[in-house]
Amino acid sequence: MESLFPNLFTFSYFAPLILRIAIAIVLFEAARGTWKQQKKGKVASFTSAILGLALVFGAFTQLTAILGIIEIGILTAQRGVPSIFHRRAFALLVIAILLSLLITGPGALAIDLPY
Repeated sequence: MESLFPNLFTFSYFAPLILRIAIAIVLFEAARGTWKQQKKGKVASFTSAILGLALVFGAFTQLTAILGIIEIGILTAQRGVPSIFHRRAFALLVIAILLSLLITGPGALAIDLPY
């Protein structure tokens, strides 16, 4: 079956950019939410902010995706630090997007080279 909008495939190089920005916003929100906690919250907040910043600029995107998956796994498992990733469905969706970035690369407007 033919695609409904085959002309949109021209812009497929920009799809990872959209995913990078969306996950960066999620990570910034996670950083803001955990900043008010004790030492554990500040470490998690700082890590989330650094990963979000790396995704905005497209720097080390594949490494950032792996580190983001690890951080989300840790924040989901921890009960002492309140996090937006305690909802498992939301955490699973973010992990799926990070896996997509790991496979497809940074896309457009990134510091990383696509090859």
